[in-house]
Amino acid sequence: MPVKVKLGNLHCSVTEDSDYDTAYLTWDGIEIWRTRMEEGWDRNVGWEKRISRDARVELWDYDTVGEDDNLGGETIRTSLVGLGTQRARFTADEADYVLEFQVIPDWENLDNRQETADIVADGDRLYQRHKSGAIYQRVGSTWEVRDNRPETADIVADAGRLFQRHKSGAIYQYIGESGVHWRPLPGGNFPGTKQIATSAGRLYQRHGSGAIYQYTGDEDDPWVNLDNFPKTVDIVADGDRLYQQHSTGAIYELVRSTPHTWRPLDNRPETADIVADAGRLYQRHHSGAIYEYTGSGWRNLDNNPAVVEIATGDGLLYKRHFNGLIFGYTGSTWLLRDDNNRTVKVETSGGHLYQMHDTGAIYRERPV
Repeated sequence: MPVKVKLGNLHCSVTEDSDYDTAYLTWDGIEIWRTRMEEGWDRNVGWEKRISRDARVELWDYDTVGEDDNLGGETIRTSLVGLGTQRARFTADEADYVLEFQVIPDWENLDNRQETADIVADGDRLYQRHKSGAIYQRVGSTWEVRDNRPETADIVADAGRLFQRHKSGAIYQYIGESGVHWRPLPGGNFPGTKQIATSAGRLYQRHGSGAIYQYTGDEDDPWVNLDNFPKTVDIVADGDRLYQQHSTGAIYELVRSTPHTWRPLDNRPETADIVADAGRLYQRHHSGAIYEYTGSGWRNLDNNPAVVEIATGDGLLYKRHFNGLIFGYTGSTWLLRDDNNRTVKVETSGGHLYQMHDTGAIYRERPV
């Protein structure tokens, strides 16, 4: 599958000619860029290309008399994808240049609507919610409408099930039947409901009071109370695990064997948010630091103050920087996945990685 090559800064330490070079770059023998270069100068090439095989970039000095001088070349390999900024050095004919470049995954555009407010992924299913409340699902290469009510506040999806929460607190499940597409959940019409979460066939709601409930499906007693702590500001579900985060930064895990019992996992005011998937729990601090829960403590994975979001799915962890950079964690290092400064959200599920831009555009990473 294709990757994208981006040629960045070209720095000249020593020119090939005594005064200046008329330097130009070729890509597999075809000229792509030209400029005047003097010693100590930097110039941004700003050229990019999608490739599916290795290619060669060469630096030349144009001569008005005789043949142009080849100052060296570098093979750009697709295997360098995600490894960050690379440097090619050209030193033939006593010149000395360095070209910075990156090989990053390519992304497929899925939609371009300014109305898009959020995206939610569930396996191979992708949904978007508009500012108007409209809900769409990606089907093949098109988007099919699933609902169009201005009351819709947010959507969640898991295990092939799609839910929406209204501003009134009402909760609905998509059933897709002809004439009746959404089923109101019994007891799911509490005005204090501020959040819904789902995983492994379980559905939860959090109230503004901090109360947490799990849906039972029983007509007489559809919701069972799990906690009533007023400092709860977020809940995260992962399989049969349920976590809550407090306004103090404290993190707790539900102990299912004992009713209304929560096990403390951490208590740091620096905690900004938590995410969980496949039995792994992560937290992001306001400082940008990222930690993974080990079962007995927390292991630090990153300390970059640029980090503003973390996302996880299928056992993989991603981070987004304030300038739109997306990185994936390999278990030992972070590899660049994209560098678009319009990115405002990262979503992942079913082996797919998605991003949403501040323009509403939606992209999916092409497999490498």
